[in-house]
Amino acid sequence: MQAQTIQEEKWVVIGKKGVITLPKTLRTEAGMAVGSIAKAKLVGKTIVIEPREEVGYRLFSKEEIEQWKKEDKLPPEMEKELADYWDEIGLP
Repeated sequence: MQAQTIQEEKWVVIGKKGVITLPKTLRTEAGMAVGSIAKAKLVGKTIVIEPREEVGYRLFSKEEIEQWKKEDKLPPEMEKELADYWDEIGLP
């Protein structure tokens, strides 16, 4: 079964700096809300605006980041080997 495509046309005004306000009915049908991110592309002379699929993300605390930095250490022998290599190629 194919998804139903609703063909709806609305006139929009292109404002300063190319800003366009998409009508609410189009935003709603496309699943877009304030702050949504969309991709715009040019297909021939047609501008296509597609909503980005939701991508889950998480914010990390300073404590978590500091813990990663502690855990992300090279073993001393590899650290020495890398320092020697940097000296060889002239990196600080």
